[in-house]
Amino acid sequence: MKTYSLESHLSKRVVFLNACILVFVALLINVLVSIWLEHEFDEALEAKVNVLVTLMKDTPDGLDFDFADEFMPEFESTEQSEYFQIWLDDNSVFERSHSLGDDKNLPFQKITYPDYLYKDILLVDGRQGRMIQVVFLPQIPEDIDRTPEKLASQKLVTLVLAREREKLDLLLYSIHIITAVATIIILFFINYLVKFTVRKSLLPLHIIKKQIQKLDADNLKERLVVADPPYELQDVIKQFNYLLERLGTSFHREQRFSSDVAHELRTPIAELRSMSEVALKWPDDADLAKQFFSGVFESSVQMELLVNNLLALVRCEKGNVLLEPQTLELCELINISWNHYEHDAIEKHLHFNCSVSADVKIFISANEFEQIINNLISNAVSYSVDSSDVKFYLESENNSSDISLIISNIASDLEQSDLPLIFDRLWRKSQSRSSSEHSGLGLALVKAYAELLGLKITAELFDDKTFKVSIKNLHIL
Repeated sequence: MKTYSLESHLSKRVVFLNACILVFVALLINVLVSIWLEHEFDEALEAKVNVLVTLMKDTPDGLDFDFADEFMPEFESTEQSEYFQIWLDDNSVFERSHSLGDDKNLPFQKITYPDYLYKDILLVDGRQGRMIQVVFLPQIPEDIDRTPEKLASQKLVTLVLAREREKLDLLLYSIHIITAVATIIILFFINYLVKFTVRKSLLPLHIIKKQIQKLDADNLKERLVVADPPYELQDVIKQFNYLLERLGTSFHREQRFSSDVAHELRTPIAELRSMSEVALKWPDDADLAKQFFSGVFESSVQMELLVNNLLALVRCEKGNVLLEPQTLELCELINISWNHYEHDAIEKHLHFNCSVSADVKIFISANEFEQIINNLISNAVSYSVDSSDVKFYLESENNSSDISLIISNIASDLEQSDLPLIFDRLWRKSQSRSSSEHSGLGLALVKAYAELLGLKITAELFDDKTFKVSIKNLHIL
């Protein structure tokens, strides 16, 4: 199975997403700054060309360009110069800057009035430059000269202004380089900070991993402890600790079960061995042989009962039982089961009280449900206080349609702390295990059969020592 590091995977994804956002923002800023600088450059060109336009005047003596070299020396120098050129409407050159000389011209193309044209060009001195071309009507300085005839006869003039843009290109290039370098440096720090942050954020997982690595069958009482865990891990830690608690309980029960089975089998095996030794020592004693065979029979029955109950319990837990649901009269079934234990009940002066109506019928698998009732009656008869009542009755929970079958008796030796254990395999209140009649599997079988039939078994103990077992989810017809 292909594995990967959550820390590395998460870090790479966060760094990648941040890198995409950062690169996008850097490109956007770079483009916006470049556009803004070029716009400012064009604004400066337009401002200067407008100054030159105001110097062009239409007088009664003709066109006059009132240009003073001393105020604009950038058009005079032959080095690092700026250039302008003026064309009349007939495409003849009216004026050019001294920086152009007598034989050099700026690019010129027809445009509509009053439009502006911006264009990157190669200047006459070989430098990269940018030009602005404008078509305009020269100003008429005197109001008296602005006659309709004069205005109608005015000719368009074209002015081209050009200057180098290498400084602008260098600035733009510098901005590109600075943006790229800054982006790389920021990405480096983002990568470091993301890895640091992710590693710190996942620290509780590393703590949990180390704690889990230390767990084994000998220290299931340990619990995951993380100081101030994040919200996402709180339920995980809680559920894992709950799982450890259940595993510890199950492991303890399995250990106790193994010990209990050994104890249960040790007594009849010891009896068989001692009787065998006696029989071998006095093989000709007929009375002793009779007692030997009687003891062997009782011990065999005890072991057979234990083994059969264990096998029945395993079959129930694995679901290897064929269920045959049928309609049963509940009261009749209880009475039949009680008859099996009536002799023992009479000896203890117990009173049987079944208030279940004779017309109550249930739909359930007969053999398994009969085993439940038999074991519950056997438990009630065996552990009830003498001269007390064993009751069977139906009870509705909170006046609902859910009806439960209740079996209650008085059990003076039970405590509230015993309730979580009474359905465990081989559990008995008395740990002496001197009785051969009960192996501690009766209530365990009750629970196993109930789960197989989809029933729910609960046990309660009240202050007057009334022990009540409830069978819920019965399908009453």
